[in-house]
Amino acid sequence: TNNGIKTKARADIVPVIMPIFQQSAGAGFTNADADSDGIRRRIFLVHSYKDNWFGQLVFRPLLHEFGNPEVELYPRKIIVKNAQIKDKQKTLTIPISSEGAVLLDWPHKNYNDSFKHISFYFVYMHDQLFDDLIHNVQIGISRNYFYGIEEADQIINLDTQARNLKKAIMNGEEPQEKVGEYRLLRDHCLAQVNALLGLQLDTGLLEYVTAILQDPDLDNDIADQYQLFKTEIPVFFDSTTGIFENLTAIRENRLAGLDGSFCIIGQTNTGSTDLGANPFETAYPNIGTHASLVNMLINGKFILELSPLWSVLISLFVGLLLVIGSQNMHPSKATALGIGVGVGIIVIAILFFVATGKYLAMIPLAGPVLLSFISVSFIRFFGAEKEKGFLRSAFSHYLSAEVIKQIIANPDKLKLGGEERGMTAIFTDIQGFSTLAENMRPVELVAMLNRYLTGMSDIVLELGGTIDKYEGDAIIAFFGAPLDMEDHAKKAILAAVRMKRKEKELNQQFLGENILTMPIKTRIGINTGQMVVGNMGTDKKMDYTIIGDSVNLAARLEGVNKRYGTYVCVSEYTKDAAGDSFIYRRLDRIRVVGKAIPIRIFEVVEEKGILDTNTEEALLAYETGQTFFEEKKWKKALVYFERALKLNPEDGPSLRFIATCNEYIKNPPPENWDGVYRMDQK
Repeated sequence: TNNGIKTKARADIVPVIMPIFQQSAGAGFTNADADSDGIRRRIFLVHSYKDNWFGQLVFRPLLHEFGNPEVELYPRKIIVKNAQIKDKQKTLTIPISSEGAVLLDWPHKNYNDSFKHISFYFVYMHDQLFDDLIHNVQIGISRNYFYGIEEADQIINLDTQARNLKKAIMNGEEPQEKVGEYRLLRDHCLAQVNALLGLQLDTGLLEYVTAILQDPDLDNDIADQYQLFKTEIPVFFDSTTGIFENLTAIRENRLAGLDGSFCIIGQTNTGSTDLGANPFETAYPNIGTHASLVNMLINGKFILELSPLWSVLISLFVGLLLVIGSQNMHPSKATALGIGVGVGIIVIAILFFVATGKYLAMIPLAGPVLLSFISVSFIRFFGAEKEKGFLRSAFSHYLSAEVIKQIIANPDKLKLGGEERGMTAIFTDIQGFSTLAENMRPVELVAMLNRYLTGMSDIVLELGGTIDKYEGDAIIAFFGAPLDMEDHAKKAILAAVRMKRKEKELNQQFLGENILTMPIKTRIGINTGQMVVGNMGTDKKMDYTIIGDSVNLAARLEGVNKRYGTYVCVSEYTKDAAGDSFIYRRLDRIRVVGKAIPIRIFEVVEEKGILDTNTEEALLAYETGQTFFEEKKWKKALVYFERALKLNPEDGPSLRFIATCNEYIKNPPPENWDGVYRMDQK
């Protein structure tokens, strides 16, 4: 009954393959149009043609399954009255759009996992194997394999009855309800075949034939015939049993459980092009569209599409709140807020749909509003980034990347002031730089020095250190600020070790290019302790630097290298804080100017696991000599220092302590000598 529904009238009807159409109980249109974006979201249940109404491909047979109930058509709904669904009588109210289409409630899983699928191959093979089975029974009867067996004749009779009944149903001579009787005949036929094969007639036949062949008076022609029987009997029964087992497997594993199912026949093979896009998959078999509709109608769960006006009002309201709420926000935070709100709206719309079954078209209408907001936020963001880029460019030549990062994040750091914290300072200086510079032109000297300072500075920055300043050929740097760094002492020593390796590499280049006539030798001093770090100077000109006694000690340790002929000297504070990743050796205990308590200093030799056996033996001899030296056993100490020097002829500390031992042997120090070397110079 049409109560004012308006749907697109179709211009023509194109029937399917006529032999199939003529055998059908009815017909429905197959059209399943996609939306303008190519996505299939909805489908029409009815169409009109010349004032006649036609049902959709699966809607029409479903109505037959429902008992052909009365259908009422309205502008926004279709009512199916008193439908017989799953042994219950229900009235379905199907919501439709103003154009007459219903929104599809797609299954949550993909197509293959949503419905039961049976390849047409198994349907075809089922009937083919059944025919082969009956054919074999007929052969067995003709060859007297089943002589006197009633089951064989019953099988042929049952099959004949089934085939005649099928033909009558297909020709319309018998009603469709007779299909159940046809199935019972076939099932009974298979049961008889099973019983026949269970008699194991082949065993008796073979025994009978074998007994005849043993007759010595048997005619040769007859013997040949029985010999042929003996060969054919196992082949026949094995073949028949195999056909029966394959047929049974298909019925039990492939075709079982289909009673009461709604079956749709269509193409879904790998090479099929009968595919379309739905909201969840870009290549969804079109047959699944009809299956989804069946599933929705049987379960009676429908999607109600709300008016687009709701989407417009909500989008405008949310967009206005976003603009107002993000006025004073950082651009990046405002952009994140916009994206978050956009995602939140979609999530809320999905939850609303799941809870109520009401679909609100939020994405297409909310998208432009949110996109505009995000675009404005991005413009603000890139404006701020341009300003940050200027700061990076302006300060990158003077400060480390981490310092610049903190200044950009917090411009207040440009103000004067400092903080006290535990850090490690590192001072470097080129030995004999004045002599080296005298033999070079200023331009060459600057070029060489820039290559040297670049290589050394990169090592500091790569390990997270900060370059404080350059004083000619000297580098002053620190680890542990502006970012906290638990292993700042270890990083500082590692930087020194890598600097010495870099120095060898640079010397090969400089000497190979005839830039230098003598190699560069870098002396490094490192100390760990409390230091003050921050911006110091004036409001117009400031420097991010470190100050304190611990800084001064690092500078003095760089100079201490001259006394011992070493190149990396660290305090006991640094050694203790850095851990056991490096190889050290004792030098002296020293007392710096202005300090009463002496400190132990060490030379950093190398990272652990790198030294060769000769160097390790030299260090062991040196350490033994150092122990005797501090015990005032000068002669014993001298023996071990000389042994170390023999193993390493250029070992500066061994030379130093050999000279000291010789001096103390001739002129022993006072009885109250405590082994502490006093540094009189800074």
